[in-house]
Amino acid sequence: SILVSLGFAFYYLRKTFKFRIVAAIDKEIMIFSYPLLFTNVLILIKDWLSTLLIGYFIGVESVGIYSVAVLTARLLTIIPAALTSLFLPVITERYADNKNIRNEYYTTTKWVFSGNLFLALMIIFLSKHIIILSFGNSYYPATIPLIILSAGYFIENTFLTSKFILYMLKRTKLVFMMLFLTSIGNVIIGIMLIPRYGINGAAIATALSMTALGFLYLIYSHKHTRIKLFDACHIKILSAGAASILLSHLTGIFIGAKPTLFYLILLAFEFAVLYAALILILKVFTNKEIKLFKNFIGLRV
Repeated sequence: SILVSLGFAFYYLRKTFKFRIVAAIDKEIMIFSYPLLFTNVLILIKDWLSTLLIGYFIGVESVGIYSVAVLTARLLTIIPAALTSLFLPVITERYADNKNIRNEYYTTTKWVFSGNLFLALMIIFLSKHIIILSFGNSYYPATIPLIILSAGYFIENTFLTSKFILYMLKRTKLVFMMLFLTSIGNVIIGIMLIPRYGINGAAIATALSMTALGFLYLIYSHKHTRIKLFDACHIKILSAGAASILLSHLTGIFIGAKPTLFYLILLAFEFAVLYAALILILKVFTNKEIKLFKNFIGLRV
């Protein structure tokens, strides 16, 4: 199916843009693209590192339990990927025209932060119920790794916009080196923690490497752009998330019902409503930022 899709995509591109394949490829394009190729390969390998270490030090049963936590935590990549797909073409076009990109960069990072915080808190808050209802009681040990990994995925993906800024600045080799070094760190910490703490140790190693990678994206993008991404608005977002979780938790205690799918949906809905209401009450997003987000969508539709 992948090959068929690739064939149709290639046919459509040739028919639409009338390009032809040439033997000579611009040197600058190659310098930009090679690190991207190795980065994407390393991303695939990185996702398997902790799993391989668990299989070596513990056993296949723990690999299955840990894989459940990883697959669930990967839900935290959806919102950042969707929003950055809106953001990247716009900011690249503005940068190519020598225009200021601060508003687009700042606003998109704020949207990613608020959206992913909502999803991360919901997964962490309902982690036990999500695991048991989705996979069964035998996978309950995946709960703690899920909480730890969710924190790591949240931090790394919050700074996904910074990663794309580095791509835009043609710092693909720098991104590859960051990923390579944090992957090595993941292996070293995993070897130290997995024999002693099992799948929880693997989750800690992975989350630490993801956190380090996210902050490296932030530090180096700030170094090149000098754009400040975080301010008092992000404290408001964190406050809205904390208050929503607390109120939802109190509701769960008050209901005291046996966890069911309906119970899970009810608490998730309550948390979503409370979070959205507090975001509006605290005026986290200005009218200008909302308009900018609508413009992003309008350009992509």
